[in-house]
Amino acid sequence: MFNFPISRLRFIRSEEGAVSIGWLTLTVSALTVLLAVMTLVSGGIENLAEDTRNALANAHPEEGISAGLAAQGSGDASL
Repeated sequence: MFNFPISRLRFIRSEEGAVSIGWLTLTVSALTVLLAVMTLVSGGIENLAEDTRNALANAHPEEGISAGLAAQGSGDASL
């Protein structure tokens, strides 16, 4: 069998570091979920930003909102 010194056995059996390990596990789990969500959502955010940039670049404020909506083909230009 293994010949551990008593101090190592005492450390292994103690629960003093359990809270730290619990917080570490919780933090790593939360960061993993955050990174997964960021990865999934980033493509949609980039598309939305590009659409917004294109809409603003093609906007003609002198024509008004109704003309802009009609040009996009939304069908409801009564805003």
